[in-house]
Amino acid sequence: MNTNDNLNDIYIRSFLRGVFEGGDGNKRKTILDVGCGKQPYADIYQKHYGRNICIDINRDNIAVDVIASAEVIPLHSETIDVILCTEVVEHVADPLKAISEMARLLRPDGMLLLTWPLHYSLHEMPYDFSRITEYGMAHLCQSCGLRIENILRRGTIFAVIHTLCSHLTLNMIEYIKRMPIIGVLFRPLGSLAKALFHFSFMVHAKASMTFLGDAKKEDEDMSGGVLRALHLWTLGYCCQIRKM
Repeated sequence: MNTNDNLNDIYIRSFLRGVFEGGDGNKRKTILDVGCGKQPYADIYQKHYGRNICIDINRDNIAVDVIASAEVIPLHSETIDVILCTEVVEHVADPLKAISEMARLLRPDGMLLLTWPLHYSLHEMPYDFSRITEYGMAHLCQSCGLRIENILRRGTIFAVIHTLCSHLTLNMIEYIKRMPIIGVLFRPLGSLAKALFHFSFMVHAKASMTFLGDAKKEDEDMSGGVLRALHLWTLGYCCQIRKM
């Protein structure tokens, strides 16, 4: 999923900064970026680790060190200290196999930083296979000898509605821009709309960052009522996981 300039990207960046700038980095450690794409988060993690390895299945990606699927990674077992896997598991045909493979690579007490969408449109078709709930992911991790330390929801129903409105508006403008005569009038609106939505995403994220909290604790704090119902809708998850 391309997360650049959207609400998901803002939430993910906040999560990763909290982990890496919180002192978990170590120049003697190795970090592995699985499904790295164009390395959208390299600016956050690279400076904290001595060795960075990037894996992707796309052979055209010049940033890749190793060309491989997340399900079969040609590296030795227990050689990686930290694995970063952002917005990848929904594109893997067998998520359990991918998580098991990452667990194999981690050293004892190694850390897996995993993010994935829940309420989000189909993307990168036809390789968009699944949407996994926090409970489904907890089950997969436990099956692979991993322990979830912290799982964070990316916003509430308001974040979902905000994202949906931006997609509808921008797609409608793009459609109208292709129409003869009237399309010429709408061309300047495309750039303006993108700028306005990016600004609104920043404002929304800043206002709702408190909702990027521990999912289990928030469920306990809101045992019922409207607030809990609103909170059960989320764009996706950010998860900090340890190898047991």
